[in-house]
Amino acid sequence: MVLANLSELSLKPLTANEIKPNGWLLRQLQIQAEGLSGNLDKFWPDIKESKWIGGDKEGWERVPYWLDGFIPLAYLLNDDDMKKRAKYYIDAIISR
Repeated sequence: MVLANLSELSLKPLTANEIKPNGWLLRQLQIQAEGLSGNLDKFWPDIKESKWIGGDKEGWERVPYWLDGFIPLAYLLNDDDMKKRAKYYIDAIISR
C-alpha cells in the first residue's frame, strides 16, 4: 500500500482559526472593512435590496461575489458587526 510508505508530516497543518493577520496585512484588511468592501450592503441597492434576500433588485452576481470577500474579511478581523451582517445575508439566502 502506497500510504504505508509516506513519512510523517514535518509541518503541522493550520486550522482557519490559527491564522491571524497582523502588521501591514491587518491594516490593509482594516482599510477594506472601512471602505466599500465593508459597507457596500449599507448603500448599494443591488446588494441591500437584492432578490437573493427577498428584495426587488436584479444584480444576481453582485451579492455572491460581495459575500465571497465580505465573509472572510469579517472573520479575519473578528468584527462582530460584519459577522452579524454576513449571517443576515446567509440566513436570508438559505431560507428562500
